[in-house]
Amino acid sequence: MRSLKLICFFAALCGWLAWDAPAQTYIEFEFDGQKIEARPVKFQDAYIEIAPRGGGQIQKVPWGHLSQATLRRLENIRPYNEFARHFLDPPPQSPPTASNRVQITIKPVERMTRYQSGSLFSSPVTWLVFLLFYAANIYAGYEIAMFRQRNKVSGAGLSAALPVIGPIVLLCMPTYEAPVAEDETAAEGAEGAETAATTSETEEAAAQTEQAAPAAAGPQETVYLRGQTTFNRRFFETKMAGFLKVVPGEAEKDMVLVVASSRGTYVGTRFTRVSPNELTLHVVKGNASEDIIIPFGEITEVKIRHKDAKG
Repeated sequence: MRSLKLICFFAALCGWLAWDAPAQTYIEFEFDGQKIEARPVKFQDAYIEIAPRGGGQIQKVPWGHLSQATLRRLENIRPYNEFARHFLDPPPQSPPTASNRVQITIKPVERMTRYQSGSLFSSPVTWLVFLLFYAANIYAGYEIAMFRQRNKVSGAGLSAALPVIGPIVLLCMPTYEAPVAEDETAAEGAEGAETAATTSETEEAAAQTEQAAPAAAGPQETVYLRGQTTFNRRFFETKMAGFLKVVPGEAEKDMVLVVASSRGTYVGTRFTRVSPNELTLHVVKGNASEDIIIPFGEITEVKIRHKDAKG
């Protein structure tokens, strides 16, 4: 009895192994334009290995390269059927018959009513825009009449009667000029003649005074004082530009610079350098000369005088 049970157990085990083992049958593989009779050996997710009949090298064929007929053959062989099924094309579907078609019912929709002619003027927004435009037209006529020296009320009335055209007409008109009376013109001419005669006499007297002054007073001198003048670089470069040259001009060759500061008073012929905070004065003493640096903050007076004048 015990031996019978063992025989039955081994028979069932062999049957199960035979059922689960891959079949070693040869089938026709079609891929890449060639046909080979081979048996499947092993498979992976990306390819299947086949052994040709009669021996030969085992080939790895990607699943996507197999033909549909080969995939259908592998679909009947376990365990290749699970992979082969994913690469099979779906069967063609027959077109739906008239009885299977879904009937589409078109429901009526509410149509918007079209506006009739003249409906634009029935809108309150349109009337508001027209009123604003009309008011702006009248105001434009009023301003243009004021600009052209015309009657402002007439300009506004013309623009109200002729919108757009009225302001254009006012703008094209010349500016109105009030007539001047002959008596006023004659009086203005007499006053102008008297003023011209007085001005001529004053200028002649001033010229005579200026001609007599140099003869009496001798060479003139120019004085700049602190408090009345701001001593900075811009002042010396604009007021005394002639004294910044190495060779003085005709107006500066007989003049000297007298700079009074908290350190003392210096007499020089020119400025050798002017910086943002100080100046350098070229001082000549006999046959010797030197450059003296004087800060702007220490200068109290700058004088331009003739070299022969005393002061």
